[in-house]
Amino acid sequence: MIYNLIETATGRNHSESSTPILEFKDGFHVVETIDNVGVWNQSTLLFDPTPPPRIIRINVFMSRFTDQEKEDLVEAAKTIKKANTFIKILPMLGVADLDSDFISVAVNLMEQASIIGPGRASVILS
Repeated sequence: MIYNLIETATGRNHSESSTPILEFKDGFHVVETIDNVGVWNQSTLLFDPTPPPRIIRINVFMSRFTDQEKEDLVEAAKTIKKANTFIKILPMLGVADLDSDFISVAVNLMEQASIIGPGRASVILS
C-alpha cells in the first residue's frame, strides 16, 4: 500500500510513503492507493479513473464511413479546404484518436457541410 499526501483543492501529490502519514496540515488529505492514476475528485477525495483513450487504426476509422460518404469527402476536398487538409493529414497520423480535436472537429464539420448525413458524426465518433 502507498500513502499519498494530497492537496485537497488540486489533487497535487505532495509526498508518498510506504508507511501511513499521520501528521499533515489543513488543506491536505491522505489517500491510500496502489496506483495514483486518474483525475482528482475534490468531493470524494479520491482519484477517479481516467477513461482509456479511444485510439483506432486509420483503416478501422475509415471503415466507419459508408462508401458514399468516402466518395463525397473526396469530392468535397476539391473545393473545401478543411476537407482537403483532413484527407491529406489523416494518413500521416498513423492512428485516429477519436477524442482529439482534429478528428472530432473534422467529422462534425463534415456533418455540418452535409458530406455525411445528420447524426452520422456521433455514430462515427462513438
